[in-house]
Amino acid sequence: MKVNRTTVANATENFNNAESHDKPMIPANKDRFWSKLIEPWVYWLIEHTFSSVRIKNKENLNLANPNYASLFYGNHSCFHDGQVAYYICRKVFNANFHMMIQELYKLPLLSKIGGFSVEKESPLEALKSINYAVNLLKDSKNMVWIFPQGRVMPPDYRPIKFESGLSYISHKVGGVNLFPVSIRYTYVREVRPEIFAEIGEPIIIENGVSNKKEFTQFLEEDFTNLAETQIEKISQGKLDDYEFIYKSKAPIFKRFEPFLKYIFFDRRYL
Repeated sequence: MKVNRTTVANATENFNNAESHDKPMIPANKDRFWSKLIEPWVYWLIEHTFSSVRIKNKENLNLANPNYASLFYGNHSCFHDGQVAYYICRKVFNANFHMMIQELYKLPLLSKIGGFSVEKESPLEALKSINYAVNLLKDSKNMVWIFPQGRVMPPDYRPIKFESGLSYISHKVGGVNLFPVSIRYTYVREVRPEIFAEIGEPIIIENGVSNKKEFTQFLEEDFTNLAETQIEKISQGKLDDYEFIYKSKAPIFKRFEPFLKYIFFDRRYL
């Protein structure tokens, strides 16, 4: 298998094409009316939970093959991951967003903004969801996001392991842009935590992949390198490459802090 940072090609295995009738238990059923109600709620949830959202290397999207759809995949470390994915793809890229969501039956309204279910307990239903993602990715205008770890894991859990779905989709769709996105939630100098999202360079699949197991291992190692480098740079305070896509106002007590110091403390210490 020929693998590099821009192209993975020369498939040697043959898989049947995804059947057009394959649909998950809850397919995406995007609706403009519901989107106008749900999207502001998602934005509000992010902007009232975190002090900022920062993104790095968003220009990497320009490296994608415009003839192919984009499949984003990221680490799954907390409840907010899906909301952050939606926030980035809609607010930054204005994308036609879709996401594979486990246990979507708990909040089926998310199908109205592009969510579709995956039932991992049933291999048949899981396969339907994967084939559904393949069909979505045949349209170059679509952007699909999945969490290949398959479950929520602690942010620093190692080794990072992916399930086979990402490789399976990459092969069956034939041509697709794969974008790794490492998301980090951390406190820096604010009262609330901040979100740091780093987008890796695209891995462009042109003719499927020759060996799913080897390709999954490659993706795991590649994503681990991205995540570890991000952690190291954040821990060293190297944040200049991150661009704010949201920044909250300073809390009231911080805004008044200079005046309070001036009034109540000796000016020699100011």
